[in-house]
Amino acid sequence: MLQLARRQAGPEAEDLVQQTLLWMAERQKDWAGLDETGLAAYLAAALGGQWAVMGRQRRKEQSWLVPPPEGRELADPGPSLEEAALRRLDYQALARVWPRLPEEDRLALEAKYILQLDDREIARRLGVKPASVRMRLTRARRRALKEMEKEGSVP
Repeated sequence: MLQLARRQAGPEAEDLVQQTLLWMAERQKDWAGLDETGLAAYLAAALGGQWAVMGRQRRKEQSWLVPPPEGRELADPGPSLEEAALRRLDYQALARVWPRLPEEDRLALEAKYILQLDDREIARRLGVKPASVRMRLTRARRRALKEMEKEGSVP
């Protein structure tokens, strides 16, 4: 778990693991019956979700209008859109294809994976039905994967 956190959070890996374990302790009923593979997938998703939460918290604390107090640095803004969207895909490959994705795809992926909005909220913001949000996300993920395959980034 710590190795995965180090790949995702670098120097903040220990904080990420701690936050994830606290979060998982509150949700033990959700993962208690999972087999080894399911638990590994759940851990990876939980780490990614908590990393996104930590990034949002850092961004809330950060002010671009007022300089930080003497001797204090601005907080790291956290993962970029490319790093947080589609966690299971290669982030660098996704970063290369992100500008080529249609804006509609980028907005849907950002809302789902960065802002972690549910389908109803995404539908409300995009002005569409919740069922169409699921289809948009599926198509956006497929287009991103197809673009990555075109440049040979995905086996």
